[in-house]
Amino acid sequence: MYAYAHARDTKNINVLSIADYRNELSVQTPSSSGLITAMGEVFKNMKRPAPFIFVWKAEKLIPETLFTTLKRGEEFSLDLRILEIDEKGNSRSSFHFDFAQCSLIKTRILSGRRVKVEATYNYFRKSPD
Repeated sequence: MYAYAHARDTKNINVLSIADYRNELSVQTPSSSGLITAMGEVFKNMKRPAPFIFVWKAEKLIPETLFTTLKRGEEFSLDLRILEIDEKGNSRSSFHFDFAQCSLIKTRILSGRRVKVEATYNYFRKSPD
C-alpha cells in the first residue's frame, strides 16, 4: 500500500496499515479475505468527522517529521492506493481510498522508523465503487 500524503508538502509514503478503531487493513491482510472492500464501505458510511488511524514507514528522503510537524487540528489529505496481490504474487485488483479534509489528532513515532497517525476525515471516496 502506498499513499500520496498532502501535508505541508506532497509525498509518496509507504503505508503499512490503516484502521477505523475496530478493523485493520495491513500489508499482511490475505487478498481473499474481502476486507479491502468491507473497509471501503465502512469508511464510506461512517458519520463525519470520522476517526481513522494509519501507520507508515519513513524512508531516507521522507523523514518521520512529515506528520509530526503538523499541529493538532491541522488539515491534510491522504490518497491511499492498494494493490491486491494473490498468493502467487500476481496482481488481482487495485483500490483507491481518498481521505480529504483530514484533521490531525496525534502522531507517534514507533520503532523501525514507523509513524502512527491518528486523525479524522470529513470526506471519503473509494474506487472502484
